[in-house]
Amino acid sequence: MATRTNGVPFREKSLPFKTKCSREKRNLEAVQQAILVGLVSKMFSILIERPPKQSKVTEQIPKIISIMGESSVLEFDSFVKDRFKTELDATYSSEAERIKTLRLFNRNVFVFTNNFLLDLCTEIGYVFNTRLSKISKNTQRIEYIESVCYKGKVILTKNNLLEKGKRVCKYFSSIVIDKKQTTVEAGDVEIAKIFETSNE
Repeated sequence: MATRTNGVPFREKSLPFKTKCSREKRNLEAVQQAILVGLVSKMFSILIERPPKQSKVTEQIPKIISIMGESSVLEFDSFVKDRFKTELDATYSSEAERIKTLRLFNRNVFVFTNNFLLDLCTEIGYVFNTRLSKISKNTQRIEYIESVCYKGKVILTKNNLLEKGKRVCKYFSSIVIDKKQTTVEAGDVEIAKIFETSNE
């Protein structure tokens, strides 16, 4: 219950349940992807790009442009666009159809990126306990992280994954304020500090 300045109480307007759930889902997925990018940056440098639109109500994660190892570079953004080229090049009978297809494209790109990063982290040596999202007719299923282990030690749990992910999101946002693109170097000190601090 909130109070007006004249002392008359009023009930705050709450968000529709569907809207609230959608925002919570987007927040969870954004911070999870931030966690995955952070884990990948332990071994790889990552070129990221500022999101085209800034959101004031949900967490955001910059776009991954490329992932760089010691002797190789994966042009990730181009790789993903080529993979979903059919959706991008489709012709539309109406504006509504174009918008629907674009949303589907963005969703599939996000889910593919999430699952690709999970696989890459697994190759590095991280072990994940995950659950799959519900089956969808039009999009791939996304894996939601329950916990993360590294070298036999639990380093992230459901209790601290959201908090640490938000901090990584905030850090990524801060380094693309003045530059459209910037590189997160392998072994980034700030990310390492976030993962090292205990919140249990």
